[in-house]
Amino acid sequence: MIAQFTIPRYLPPVAYALNYQRCLVAGNWTMVLTLALLSVCIIATYGYESELSIPTLVAAHIATIFLAGLFKVGYVMRCVALKAFGSKNF
Repeated sequence: MIAQFTIPRYLPPVAYALNYQRCLVAGNWTMVLTLALLSVCIIATYGYESELSIPTLVAAHIATIFLAGLFKVGYVMRCVALKAFGSKNF
C-alpha cells in the first residue's frame, strides 16, 4: 500500500516515484482541504443567507465554484499518481 498523506521512507520501484508520491500526497491534501472549505462555503451560502451581507454571499458563491474546481484538480493529481504506481482503482 502506498502512503496516502505522507511521503514514506521506502518508495516502489517506479521511475520518478518521489515525484509521483508528492503528487499523490498533494492531491489528497488538496481534496481534504478544499472539501472542508467547500462545506463551510455551502453552509454559509445556503444556511445563513439572511445573516450575511451581500458581498459576503457573493464571495461565498464565487468561492464555492473556485473550490469545486480545486477539488477536481486534486482528484486528477491523485489519479495521475495512482496510475503511475500501477493502481487500477481510483
